[in-house]
Amino acid sequence: MALSPDGSLLAYVAEDDEGSALFLRTLASFETRKLPGTEGADVPFFSPDGEWVGFFAAGRLKKVSVARGSVLTIARATEGLGASWGSDGTIIFCPSPNAGLFLVSEEGGTPEQLTTPNVGEDGFAHVWPQHLPGGRAGGQAVLFNIWPENGVAVLDLETRDWNIVATSPKGASYVSTGHLVFFDDQLGTGLFAAPFDSELRAITGPTVQVLSDVQVYRLESARPYITVSPDGTAVYIAQASEVSTLSWMDRSGALTPILKQEGSIANPRLSPNGEQVVFGDEQGNIKLLHIDRGTVAVIQSRSANSAKWHPDGDRLAVDSFHAGSWGMFELVISARREPALLVDRPYSQVPTSWSSDGKFLAFQEIHPMTGAD
Repeated sequence: MALSPDGSLLAYVAEDDEGSALFLRTLASFETRKLPGTEGADVPFFSPDGEWVGFFAAGRLKKVSVARGSVLTIARATEGLGASWGSDGTIIFCPSPNAGLFLVSEEGGTPEQLTTPNVGEDGFAHVWPQHLPGGRAGGQAVLFNIWPENGVAVLDLETRDWNIVATSPKGASYVSTGHLVFFDDQLGTGLFAAPFDSELRAITGPTVQVLSDVQVYRLESARPYITVSPDGTAVYIAQASEVSTLSWMDRSGALTPILKQEGSIANPRLSPNGEQVVFGDEQGNIKLLHIDRGTVAVIQSRSANSAKWHPDGDRLAVDSFHAGSWGMFELVISARREPALLVDRPYSQVPTSWSSDGKFLAFQEIHPMTGAD
């Protein structure tokens, strides 16, 4: 979701009978308007004048006119992780997790690469860019987040140099009161704020909690679900107390619960012998459930929850951030040792299925420009 610069209009992603798309509503009413041509949209952001909404969809960075509803394509973007529209007519965006930040004209053209993640030292991804106030038109500096754990950085658009300004905050964004707002699991749950000098490019005061119930998506740089307009209006999604249930279902549709837990249960996969289940949660953990014993253990963290069982029932292929790299690893259930890297390739790989004899593994590779190959 995103608020317009004047705080009067909210753009958000929602789903109806035809699928997901962008919707608009003014904060002065409860009426909503669906924007045609925005099917599958994600990560909306407004132009500085509030007349356009940028978004990612179908492997592209696009924009839609608020008044006319016309949709235009700006650039390729496999899996958009944030964008910021400068007043100089350029857009800075992250087209995919391992691509870094790019700059492109609002009218389209060939994107120019601004940053390149150095995997281990500089994080796997540079995400959620945001123009900072001050300097020349469009903002002289850009705030962005380094994922998965290296904090917040500022990019100088004139020199193209960037520096880490804080290591603890996650999913940080700048608000017009002169603060960074962010999530910090070292401090607890909720949304925190700290005074930030955009000229000095530094945190200048103590951190305080400002909201206790903001929902956080921890996989993507712990991004809090909140949008704040320059006039100080904030819209956020409240954290829900969710209990998920994993169940057996028979052919008649009858359910037999086998596990209940707080938070989500994602992508459950039954072991070949039917005695164990692997599944993921919103924190990026892969968990193993022994069905008969009812025990649950975390067997891998920092994952996208795509674990696939080997036919022998003792091994899993997982995609994970491990040893300074995001890649595809083999995890042996019965052995207490580090996961073994399966392929040494650039970008990231996601396992999809083993062959029945266990000799081959099909996988997708996420490329910044061509998508999931």
